[in-house]
Amino acid sequence: MNDENNLEAAEAELVEAEHELEKAQRDIEKAESDIKNAIEEEKHPHQFEVTVLYNGVPKKFEVRREELVQRLLEQARHAFGPINNPHLLGLFTKDGVELKDDQSIEASGVKPHDVLLLRTSAAAVAEDANVRSFGSAPGTRPIQSVGLSTLSTRRTPAALCSTIAG
Repeated sequence: MNDENNLEAAEAELVEAEHELEKAQRDIEKAESDIKNAIEEEKHPHQFEVTVLYNGVPKKFEVRREELVQRLLEQARHAFGPINNPHLLGLFTKDGVELKDDQSIEASGVKPHDVLLLRTSAAAVAEDANVRSFGSAPGTRPIQSVGLSTLSTRRTPAALCSTIAG
């Protein structure tokens, strides 16, 4: 009888140990998942810092991967303001590629600690020129409407202005 009680006690301990082992395995899987997520967050943080440069002056901004470039553009325009014709400015990479306002920070390829340039946007200048050419006052010369191919982002603001003025 004593051997039977010992056997039952040992079986009960075995069942309890198996439950504890299963719990430990779940804890290990959760810890591994947490570590993987932490590494991913370190590589691709949801919120991070970028620098925007305008006329040689740098300013830092906190951005989120999922927010639109438009939001950062508005923050930069405000931070550097007052600016003449802020609607004509866009954000560019150091390589001169203009970021699309309607894309997310992540989709536009912006990474933590990137330096972006706030400068005249060829697309905005062309759009502004087209809008103004349709709304000219009587007796005034309308601004020449130009296509985007005419306005290269590699041109200086002065060159853009001379292209538009005709």
